[in-house]
Amino acid sequence: KLKTDVMERVMVEAKSIGIDMNGLPFAPTSYRPLGEKKDNSGVLKFYDTTGDKKIKMPEYEFVDECKIISDEGDEYRNRANICKYRCDCDPTIGCKLESCACMQASALANNRVDMSRGKDMILECCEDCSCKGRNCSSVAIIRKIQFHVVNVSEMNFALRVMENVQRGEPMLMFTGVRQSTFSLPYDEQSWSFTTADLNDKEHRAFFGVNGLKTTTVRTHDDGSDYEIAVAFVINPLKKGNAARFICHSTAANAHWIPLYRGGMNTVDHELLVYAMEPLEAGDLIYIDYGEGYGIKSENCKCTQQLCHGEKRMWLARRNFQQVKAMLVHIEKAKRRRMIEREKDEEENAKRIDN
Repeated sequence: KLKTDVMERVMVEAKSIGIDMNGLPFAPTSYRPLGEKKDNSGVLKFYDTTGDKKIKMPEYEFVDECKIISDEGDEYRNRANICKYRCDCDPTIGCKLESCACMQASALANNRVDMSRGKDMILECCEDCSCKGRNCSSVAIIRKIQFHVVNVSEMNFALRVMENVQRGEPMLMFTGVRQSTFSLPYDEQSWSFTTADLNDKEHRAFFGVNGLKTTTVRTHDDGSDYEIAVAFVINPLKKGNAARFICHSTAANAHWIPLYRGGMNTVDHELLVYAMEPLEAGDLIYIDYGEGYGIKSENCKCTQQLCHGEKRMWLARRNFQQVKAMLVHIEKAKRRRMIEREKDEEENAKRIDN
């Protein structure tokens, strides 16, 4: 009884400082269409929610997979290790988690990313495996999810999911231009995701580039030099897909994970974005870019309520059980709405069929 009373007081206190205990999705009052562009899931639609008539669609070229450009980093790429994972599963039975070497090294199980497995990548079967990687349960299946790109005040364009997504579900691949920091312009660094930092001692042996220099000197437009780690990146600024619009938040609801398969160069892995929690239709998608990105929580422009100011400070003063109780309460409210939405969609589909 005492524990219940404490938790109830926590809920009341949370509401008193403005925390939305229902966890309602992003709901703009204005939604002006800007246009549409082809994307992996079909058609990607763009909207403005600010009421600013000057806002136009962002300019970039859609690419459904990463494109490699040649630069000074080719020497590193050519010397890098090749992923050699393969399995010898019985092709008449298929790959199973208890016997497949690829699946046992992967964070993916039952087409859900499960980080509790203690794995930091997805490893798919390939042509060298006995299953040939075809119709194999080791392969991440990405259904065609509807997304919108919306212009949101100071945050500019953000990615909004328009249907329910389950925890751990693969949502989309991150595409762009593969290049090294030898050719990466300074003003495009903040757009790029690092797939292989060769200055990272922990992973140098995995990449297979021991003996090569790990930093390089670049020159600013004003003529001054600066040092940067030799790394390989995916740069989506000029070429990419919907994933380029995923914004930063320390209260992230999604994450990206490296995806490998046998025969793939270790510095050029693919990048899959998955849901870290149940996402409700209308939610904006956020990933924590990490401390290296340089955005402190007080300067973050996201719409996540637990990322900012008084609410974040209040959360920091609660113990684990109190925080857990509040987050479970919010997730239950969200799940109830998600279930109701799916029921409504099923009933509408039945009426259309009849």
